[in-house]
Amino acid sequence: MAFVELIYKLLRSNIGKHENEEKNLVIIEALLKYDGLLTSIVQWGYWDAEHRPDIVDELVNNECETIVRLGRDASICLVADAIQTKGDSNILSNKFKNRLQAMGMTPIVGKAYDPNCMISYTAGVLQQGKAGTEDWVAYAFTILRFLVTEADCVDKNIISEVIDTGLEYMDDYDSASNVAIISYSMILEDSRMDKGYPSDTRTAFAVRSGLIEMCLNFIGRYDSQISLSDGCASMFCKTISSILTAVHSLSLHQKTAKAIRSKKIVIEERLIELEQNTNMVLLGKKLLGMVRSILALNGSYCCRCNKSLSRTEVLQCNGCGCMSYCSRACQKEDWLNGHSITCNKPPTDEQLGSFQGRVWLETETECPRIVAQLEELETNFAMIQLKLFLDNSETILSQAGKLDLPLCDCVVVFYCQHCPYTITTKKYTEYYSTSTEELDGFECSRSRENIKCVYYARFYNGETDEEKGQDPNLAVQRLFPHAWLLKSSK
Repeated sequence: MAFVELIYKLLRSNIGKHENEEKNLVIIEALLKYDGLLTSIVQWGYWDAEHRPDIVDELVNNECETIVRLGRDASICLVADAIQTKGDSNILSNKFKNRLQAMGMTPIVGKAYDPNCMISYTAGVLQQGKAGTEDWVAYAFTILRFLVTEADCVDKNIISEVIDTGLEYMDDYDSASNVAIISYSMILEDSRMDKGYPSDTRTAFAVRSGLIEMCLNFIGRYDSQISLSDGCASMFCKTISSILTAVHSLSLHQKTAKAIRSKKIVIEERLIELEQNTNMVLLGKKLLGMVRSILALNGSYCCRCNKSLSRTEVLQCNGCGCMSYCSRACQKEDWLNGHSITCNKPPTDEQLGSFQGRVWLETETECPRIVAQLEELETNFAMIQLKLFLDNSETILSQAGKLDLPLCDCVVVFYCQHCPYTITTKKYTEYYSTSTEELDGFECSRSRENIKCVYYARFYNGETDEEKGQDPNLAVQRLFPHAWLLKSSK
């Protein structure tokens, strides 16, 4: 008890005294010398009669209940003070980041008293914030935002708590803005917005927890604020846009793709409801269009007849494992129409116009992990390519008509890295303007009146193309019979 009171006096005398920031640094340095001390301070705020009855009784008897409440936030405030003291100094930030993350991810109850407690301090702050006063909610968001964005304090419980807050507890614009900013940071690899790489694992879990539904609720509820031109409204709109762009960029990656499929019906229902709002402002409609694009890049469809399939109905080629079918009949038909030529191998120039049943990648890498990710990405691309092609038949025909070209003279390019995805129909000589070999190869496809489609997507693997200084792009190609598009447009 004497030890607790000593720490209490030490912290109480310094918290909030920004004019004495150097002294705060000295105190932090002293606390960091003792392993586990700051972790203990973090857990004070969650002691109860079940886990530490001896200490709780002592605190009550001595009328020192405020000690635990102060202890719950003391270390975080002091470390935040320390980082702010040195401004943007990376040296100081790096020095405290690991300690701050350790505290933020510390279970709110020691394992010695509850080995099953997995709720971290960060999630605990938000839990108490939701049940507290308006001032405490605002303070909880401040602490939470700092822990997530500066120390990467993110786990499944934290993601669930933040999204649950956005879905169930948001009744004011400022809180919604905070939740949106924290949510975007959580789905990035490092939680730092300047990094910009979304994480497939984090994004998938966030989608399953209701991330897209939360964004749709915000769009519907704060539509009038989105239309404002002030800085806060603009930032809120940009944050929602950033979240949807990140999900869109991973919508063909394996984990996120599965998560979107699991929530597709719920998202679709809410999206249709909002799309029927004729008073929706232009920016709101644009955000809804981004969600619609996410859904369009998702699902399981037969590569031959475009039938929608559940995950249990998908039959995949045993050879390449990429092409999906609804039945053995479709698989056999595709095999006879050229998949036998290119299964598990890219086509030669001579074979380029003789098949419709194979997708091949233009990206090569020797890293086994990336190879596996590319194969998963190709599988998801294969399942939705025909759907995108047929769903956009009117756009493709219109663009080809404006060029005054037959479809077999066109290359249809889908830019799936854009959100929403865009389509451009080009004359083949323009598309292959720098490659004589590719022009010669295209003549085979052109002579058979096949339509060539190319689908581009940014491949998010946390690495950049060092030579070009940009994110690597993935390109997959497929040929479609001329008659398919004409038939779908009728």
